[in-house]
Amino acid sequence: MKVTDPVCGVQVDTEKTVAQEDYGGRTFFFCSAECHRLFRTSPERYLGRVEQSGVGSGSTTESDEDSHE
Repeated sequence: MKVTDPVCGVQVDTEKTVAQEDYGGRTFFFCSAECHRLFRTSPERYLGRVEQSGVGSGSTTESDEDSHE
């Protein structure tokens, strides 16, 4: 599944991601270690971008992950 990196906006394949982070009950995926580091430094800064871009962008929820098993 492809999602959007919440830091830079690049499309990321969740199966080939460089890094991921669980935050607030969601899993976020990143195109690079640097984007992951920036998110970890200030996640609240990037959560607004994810919310504005729509459900599924940048993250999956636990229920999303369960549906793929």
